[in-house]
Parts: sequence; C-alpha cells; structure tokens
Amino acid sequence: MTGGSRGIGLAVARGLAADGWRLALLARSDDALLRAAQAIPGEDRPLTLACDVASAQAVEGAVGAVVSRFGGLDLVVHAAGVLATGRYDAIPLEDYRRTMEINYMGSVHVARAAIARMRAGPGGHLVQVASVIAIRTFPGFAAYAPSKWALRAFHETLALELAGSSVRLSLVYPPITDTAMIRELDPASRPAVYDAFAAVPVEAVAAGILRGIRRGRRRIFVRASDAWYFHLMRLAPGLTGRILDRLVARHAR
Repeated sequence: MTGGSRGIGLAVARGLAADGWRLALLARSDDALLRAAQAIPGEDRPLTLACDVASAQAVEGAVGAVVSRFGGLDLVVHAAGVLATGRYDAIPLEDYRRTMEINYMGSVHVARAAIARMRAGPGGHLVQVASVIAIRTFPGFAAYAPSKWALRAFHETLALELAGSSVRLSLVYPPITDTAMIRELDPASRPAVYDAFAAVPVEAVAAGILRGIRRGRRRIFVRASDAWYFHLMRLAPGLTGRILDRLVARHAR
C-alpha cells in the first residue's frame, strides 16, 4: 500500500487488515508510518517502509523488501499522491515537476516493480488510484489534472498490453474526498469545485474501493453517481461539462 500513512491509503489499509490481509505500508515519513501502523487493528503489525515513489531505485528496493518478507505480491494498491492547486501562472514550476514526478512517474515506478514480481509468480492485482479529475478537469488543477490524466492513459495502456496475463488491473476514480490533503490547501488557491460539491468521508471512499477490489472491477467507482458521471462525460461531454461549469461558477471567488 503506497501512500499508506494517511488519507485514502490508510483507510483502505485498515479495511484490508480487517479482511485478514498481511500488509506493507509505504510512505515518505517514518513517523507518519509508525502512527499509521498503530492505527491499524490486528495482531499482525504491518511492515512499514519509508519510500518516495518518485525514485525508481527507492521503489525497487521497497518492493523487493516486501517480497522478501512475504514471499510475493498478491495485491498492490498505489494511492501515493500530492496535490498542487491554483491558477496556472501562480503555481510554481517546481510544483508542476514534483506533482508529475510523484503522481505519474511514481505510478510508473510502482507498476513496473510490482508487475515484474507478479508475473514472476502466480500473478496478482494492481490497483491504481486516480481521481475524479481524471474524468474532467476544472479551474485550479493545471498541475494536478495532467498527472492524473497521464496515470489514466498509462493504466489504459497497461490494460491492453497485459490482457490475458496473470496480472489484474483496476483504476479508481475517487470523488472529492474529505482528507487532510484537501483541508490543508491554502484558501487562496483552493479550487471552487471543492466548495461546489460536498466531500465524501474517507471511510466511505475506502469502503467503495474495497468493494471494487473484492469484485475485481477494472474501473472502480465509489458511488453509482460517479459511474454515471464517467459515462455521461463519454456520451455527452459538452452538455455535461456546461452543467458542471455553471454549478462550480456559483462558488468561484
């Protein structure tokens, strides 16, 4: 579980632990990982590994350590990510780079390391967490949206290239979620879409993801309305987009 120290990652990890999974949590902070491990119920304490997914070398080392500890990989949930928001010309260039390095390249690093181990064994399930913003973007996401759209394209390509293999794939489109990452945003750069739509409790989002994992869904939507939104954007993108823009405009500063 990458991004396992807080937010969606930690909530999903708690659910997996309740299902009896043996866990390894990856995140950048040792202290945050320690707190997360203590928050997960069960006698079998998770393995914790400090790892920046933006580093291919770090990911390879961490995944290798997990395989050495558990003997293989049955399930990898990649939830690590960062969020940079604001008007396109107000976001520092370094934030653009860092967002792409973690959200997109981190996904590539994790997928390559995990899939190689899964194919060397009996197979496995790779779950990548995208965003509702990977369905349609909004003002304020000039740095974040491209990273999640890139992840979506990468995942769809993997699905074509790995069709018929022993590796199963899932892509999650979580709705706006009540996490610290969103609550900690600077009000001056907070996108209006966060005020237009109510955030979903992280526990509910995790429950939807776990349900999708258990059912082996290729695309995982937390709510039925999220699935409808996905299909409406494919069938009537112009009309759906105009309706959304009007709703968001009412909350724009």
